[in-house]
Amino acid sequence: MARLVLAITFMVMSAPVYALAEPGFFVSLVSGNTTEDGDTATFTVVLTEAPTDDVTIPVSSNDPSEADAAPASLVFNSTDWDVPQTVTATGVDDNKVDGDKTYKVVLSPATSLSPGYDGLDPSDVKIMNMDNDSEPDEEDPDTPPEDTSCFIATAAYGSFLGPEVTLLRGFRDRHLMKSAPGRAFVRAYYRLSPPVADFIASHAPLRLAAQAVLAPLVLGTRHPAPSGIVLVSAALGAVVFRKKKRAHKGK
Repeated sequence: MARLVLAITFMVMSAPVYALAEPGFFVSLVSGNTTEDGDTATFTVVLTEAPTDDVTIPVSSNDPSEADAAPASLVFNSTDWDVPQTVTATGVDDNKVDGDKTYKVVLSPATSLSPGYDGLDPSDVKIMNMDNDSEPDEEDPDTPPEDTSCFIATAAYGSFLGPEVTLLRGFRDRHLMKSAPGRAFVRAYYRLSPPVADFIASHAPLRLAAQAVLAPLVLGTRHPAPSGIVLVSAALGAVVFRKKKRAHKGK
């Protein structure tokens, strides 16, 4: 009896992992944003279970005026289903001042004779195409689309719809986007932050550390008047302390 139990245990433990999975797709985080200068962004797609026949996923951009997407389709089979395939989005220059625009790389429903895969729809991927044309007038500054993600805050708090993320997104739109330096900061942030956010999201201690770093900004945005009083008081205290320290040294 003991030998039978050991044999069954060995068979279960040595069985392929995908045997426990269901037909589906894993779409990775995007590497960053595209630009109208032709900079690219990439992500990968892989199946979660071995198919019995080819699985084809059409790929396209929902806004060709902002970006192209390649290849035109991804094809997986029973031997390479677990090898990630890369999708590349390339920014397109529209030669007009229209601000940074969000678009989607559309992964259409799969076609396949493999049970479970035909008609299964992978998640589309949102990317921002950064404008390279002249800055708009101060009276009419660009504002990123409402669904533009604050990557690091989203990674820290775990949800695009979290109250802290919504608060910081409002601070961006109401304050940073109202000035040329602020818009320049936001553009640099959206170019550089996605890989950092990806790393933070995969490490729980870093998420907590990011929350701690963002806490003063969240608090100051939520309660500007008390936070301002605290900052002014701290600054005055520092000035008084320095004066007393200098006076003590002069004695």
